[in-house]
Amino acid sequence: MKGSVLDFNEIDGTGVISGDDGNRYSFSIENVKGDAKISRASKVDFSIDGDSAKDIYRAVGAMD
Repeated sequence: MKGSVLDFNEIDGTGVISGDDGNRYSFSIENVKGDAKISRASKVDFSIDGDSAKDIYRAVGAMD
Protein backbone atom coordinates (compact mmCIF):
# COMPACT_ATOMS: atom_id res chain seq x y z
CA MET A 1 0.00 0.00 0.00
CA LYS A 2 1.18 3.52 -0.66
CA GLY A 3 0.23 6.66 1.21
CA SER A 4 1.35 9.86 2.90
CA VAL A 5 2.16 10.65 6.51
CA LEU A 6 -0.54 12.95 7.90
CA ASP A 7 1.06 13.44 11.29
CA PHE A 8 4.15 12.24 13.15
CA ASN A 9 4.98 13.03 16.79
CA GLU A 10 8.73 12.66 17.27
CA ILE A 11 8.39 12.81 21.06
CA ASP A 12 6.20 9.72 21.47
CA GLY A 13 7.16 8.14 18.13
CA THR A 14 3.64 7.71 16.78
CA GLY A 15 1.78 8.95 13.75
CA VAL A 16 -0.95 8.51 11.17
CA ILE A 17 -0.71 7.58 7.50
CA SER A 18 -3.39 8.34 4.92
CA GLY A 19 -3.44 5.35 2.58
CA ASP A 20 -4.13 5.64 -1.13
CA ASP A 21 -7.23 3.54 -0.39
CA GLY A 22 -8.74 6.48 1.53
CA ASN A 23 -8.27 4.94 4.99
CA ARG A 24 -6.09 6.14 7.86
CA TYR A 25 -3.59 3.89 9.62
CA SER A 26 -1.80 4.51 12.90
CA PHE A 27 1.86 3.56 13.30
CA SER A 28 4.77 3.70 15.70
CA ILE A 29 8.41 4.46 14.92
CA GLU A 30 9.30 0.80 15.53
CA ASN A 31 7.49 -0.03 12.28
CA VAL A 32 9.63 2.31 10.16
CA LYS A 33 12.23 0.20 8.35
CA GLY A 34 15.69 0.89 7.04
CA ASP A 35 17.18 4.33 7.43
CA ALA A 36 13.95 6.05 6.38
CA LYS A 37 13.54 9.55 7.75
CA ILE A 38 9.87 10.35 7.82
CA SER A 39 7.93 13.49 8.64
CA ARG A 40 4.57 15.01 7.84
CA ALA A 41 3.78 14.66 4.09
CA SER A 42 6.40 11.94 3.49
CA LYS A 43 5.35 9.48 0.78
CA VAL A 44 5.54 5.94 2.15
CA ASP A 45 5.02 2.31 1.18
CA PHE A 46 3.65 0.07 3.95
CA SER A 47 1.80 -3.10 4.90
CA ILE A 48 -1.53 -3.15 6.73
CA ASP A 49 -2.31 -4.95 9.98
CA GLY A 50 -5.94 -4.16 10.83
CA ASP A 51 -6.05 -0.38 11.25
CA SER A 52 -2.29 -0.10 11.77
CA ALA A 53 0.58 0.36 9.35
CA LYS A 54 3.69 -1.82 9.60
CA ASP A 55 6.83 -2.41 7.55
CA ILE A 56 6.92 1.26 6.57
CA TYR A 57 9.46 2.39 3.98
CA ARG A 58 9.95 5.76 2.36
CA ALA A 59 8.49 5.45 -1.15
CA VAL A 60 11.01 4.89 -3.93
CA GLY A 61 11.73 8.17 -5.66
CA ALA A 62 10.07 10.29 -2.94
CA MET A 63 11.69 13.71 -2.86
CA ASP A 64 9.67 15.34 -0.05
